[in-house]
Amino acid sequence: MPAYFNIILHLPENNISRESTITRFNELITASGKIKFGNECILSDPDFDYDFEYTESGTISEAAAALSGWKNLGYITYLYNDAMIQVGFMSCDGDGSIRGIEVMIDDYLIPKNENSDIVLSLVGDIQEVHAKLPASRTLMAWQVEECGYDFEQCVSDIDRHEINGVYWLDIISSEFVNEELITVLQSNLKETGRVTLNNDGSLTFTRSSSPFNS
Repeated sequence: MPAYFNIILHLPENNISRESTITRFNELITASGKIKFGNECILSDPDFDYDFEYTESGTISEAAAALSGWKNLGYITYLYNDAMIQVGFMSCDGDGSIRGIEVMIDDYLIPKNENSDIVLSLVGDIQEVHAKLPASRTLMAWQVEECGYDFEQCVSDIDRHEINGVYWLDIISSEFVNEELITVLQSNLKETGRVTLNNDGSLTFTRSSSPFNS
């Protein structure tokens, strides 16, 4: 099985339609021009060991409509320098609103030369998406499940106004930031890591300067 670098944006509980969330995310993630819509979406079905591939979608509107009308949502493909990236949309309660967006970068796309690393090049874009979507918490890590991550548990924590777990990079919205959280994150820094308080009151935790040594 391929290894993935995971970027997961967690959205607050809201009444925004699924279609609007998908369309807004697409506007934000493609704004820099680094990533482009890949004209395909995949519908998830938990009753099978694989996803059902949907026919090509000529526009993001078609893809958003297809996923929004499918109970279990699914994935949209994007292109980064002609390489495919999958973006998954997740809900916790069947037909409910989207609470998570996962960007999955296959390890074969990631050069070991850190100066050209796709992950590092996308960090600024993801911070922008986090702020404008907006998301409550955005985390990034290699094989995030191996770090003890569970999507529904993380959403439950957010709904209880809690932040748990430590990942390579974490962007946390202002309503969750307090001295206790800052202290916990600072205690998990590596030599090249840092905790940054942003102008909007949010916090960015970077455990180390590179995901390769996190």
